[in-house]
Amino acid sequence: MLVKTQGIILHTLRYNDQNLIVKILTRHFGLQSYLVRSSRKSKNTALFQPLNILLLETRWQENKNLQRVKECTVAYQYIRLPFHPERRAIAMMMNEFMMKCLPDGNANEELFEFMMQALISLDNLDKTDANFHLKFTIDLAQQLGFGMQNNYSSTNTIFSIPEGAFIPKNQATDLNFCFSEQASCSLHLILNNNQPLLNHMDRNELLKNIIRFYQVHVPGFTTLKSHDVLMEVFNSSMITNPSI
Repeated sequence: MLVKTQGIILHTLRYNDQNLIVKILTRHFGLQSYLVRSSRKSKNTALFQPLNILLLETRWQENKNLQRVKECTVAYQYIRLPFHPERRAIAMMMNEFMMKCLPDGNANEELFEFMMQALISLDNLDKTDANFHLKFTIDLAQQLGFGMQNNYSSTNTIFSIPEGAFIPKNQATDLNFCFSEQASCSLHLILNNNQPLLNHMDRNELLKNIIRFYQVHVPGFTTLKSHDVLMEVFNSSMITNPSI
């Protein structure tokens, strides 16, 4: 059965001289693996770069592990993202979070729309938002069903990882399952939809704690390779722009 759907490329692997195996988050079928005819010299290989947003015509067969792509075109043409190191690094991290969190199948149009709009927003920003990746990971947790409660108060000042909520400092007896005090404060500011002026160290501290949060709530979630790349890019940016 021929079906048209939108898709976000998450991973591409060269299968042989004539084919690619591509992981695609689709609007109608969730995360699926596709076999794509594309020789090493084919012009369409560029279409299947990670995070490209495509309109796909696929030969859909239920319960088949490897679907086939018949035709595809670009559904959204990036303007800024491919040419800005900070945006590329953020997008790489977004991609890795999605790969680690999403099981195959399980169609979720709301989740697809969230991911697509996040990428388009990152591309369209007039100026790179240094907190964008933090907001994305927080919103993604909400989309996946283990969101962070915004119950911070003068007494609830430490974020508990298992509870997904702020608790009193004197109840935070196991620091392995709590955000640090600084990361808890930074999280509270972002959850309040503020534009906190976090410095580079504060953002890095919060991201490390958010990764720990995902490791508890997502089975098999391991350390991110893109985290180091993101930190290196932001460190370089600080030389010319100390506000990053």
